[in-house]
Amino acid sequence: MKIRAVQEAISKVSGIASEIAPAAAEQSAGINQVNNAVTQMDSTTQQNVALVEQAAAVARAPECRHLQATWIKR
Repeated sequence: MKIRAVQEAISKVSGIASEIAPAAAEQSAGINQVNNAVTQMDSTTQQNVALVEQAAAVARAPECRHLQATWIKR
């Protein structure tokens, strides 16, 4: 009788593990998608920072001083 109970318990645990495995794989795939999205956002943010730094450098350039003075007068 006890052996039968152990066999049933093992069968139940095996069934639960079989249900968990696909969910874990799906969760892993979802985490990978989030990781890829964050990596792309980080790359875009770094590119934007570089563009802002370039724009600021251009705005500080002597060639742009007359444009700045014109904008300020408006």
